Amino acid sequence: MAVLGELGRYPLFIKAAKQILKFHIRVRELSDNTLTKDAYLEMSEGGLKCTWISCIKFLLKKGGISNTEEDYSVNAVEQKLRSEFREFWKEKMFNDVRQGNQKNKLRTYREFKTIYEMEPYLEKIKEVKYRRALTKLRVSNHCLMIEKGRHQHLKVEQRLCTECKVVGDEEHFLTNCKLNETNREVLYFKIKEICKNFSSLNSKDKMVYMMSITDEEALKHIGKFVYDSFIIVG
Repeated sequence: MAVLGELGRYPLFIKAAKQILKFHIRVRELSDNTLTKDAYLEMSEGGLKCTWISCIKFLLKKGGISNTEEDYSVNAVEQKLRSEFREFWKEKMFNDVRQGNQKNKLRTYREFKTIYEMEPYLEKIKEVKYRRALTKLRVSNHCLMIEKGRHQHLKVEQRLCTECKVVGDEEHFLTNCKLNETNREVLYFKIKEICKNFSSLNSKDKMVYMMSITDEEALKHIGKFVYDSFIIVG
């Protein structure tokens, strides 16, 4: 879910559905003396289950259309499928029902990821290692205790930073951890040149700001900070 969110891409199912519906319209408009049209009519009228027509009916129903013979816009159906997928994605993001102590590992990601579109940093950070490090932090694929502890089946409140003795999550890593304090001072100096009231923000708002910023120069510094800090934290 996080990878799709970062890229702003949709499942191939939707692209395939669009091609199927385009073909359906073309077949439906064929003249009656063709084998393809005869096969189509037989499937439509035969009442058989698990046919190509069944797939068409399913897709059209998802798109709000009840009759396979009804005129419809393929693009409109595609947009409806995309909208439904975005709702499904959001539901997964905010689903906190987990067995045991695991909870939703994307609970930090959903704090700053509010729009389903490709993230600007993926194009603006040219240095691969910095871009990769920022992606790992954003999608919780990293070495911080909040993730290490998940693999160790620890409760969230037990996943403590080894230095600070507080929950070692992404917010702590970005804004308060003593281990990368020197690096953070350099980063904050750069960010304050863009956001004058940055110092007055609380820790959560600082994290959201840094994860939402689109300024290319700032993104480079954030990527470098995350990369260097991962090395320090180990």
